[in-house]
Amino acid sequence: ARQPATMKGSPDGIVPEVDTTAAPDSKSARTCRIPQNAVIVGACFVSHIATFGPLYSFGVFVPELKEHFDVELSVAASIVSVMIAMQFFGSLLAGLLIPHTLSHRAVAFAGAFVVLLGYAGPSLA
Repeated sequence: ARQPATMKGSPDGIVPEVDTTAAPDSKSARTCRIPQNAVIVGACFVSHIATFGPLYSFGVFVPELKEHFDVELSVAASIVSVMIAMQFFGSLLAGLLIPHTLSHRAVAFAGAFVVLLGYAGPSLA
């Protein structure tokens, strides 16, 4: 009889493996063992792309913003400066809230909601 896939814990710091064996003598049965460190590094890499990519590539739009709003370059560039400043001050605020007041999940949801407001708000203006 075929058994469903089960999660088995691993005390050696490895992500839990999924037992996908169809039968004890099956040669095609394999387990996926990815070291936890590799998963953390991969998640940080994706997080940095999603965080700093829009921040530092937004400068491409500065000449168009300058032309559209008919302002000086320093005024158009201040949009990028404020955006980066809010990123770092928001990180400081999140860092202070996590260990003392809120959980990691609550801070992440609050941050996602603020980002949603930040992207949706200008579209309504």
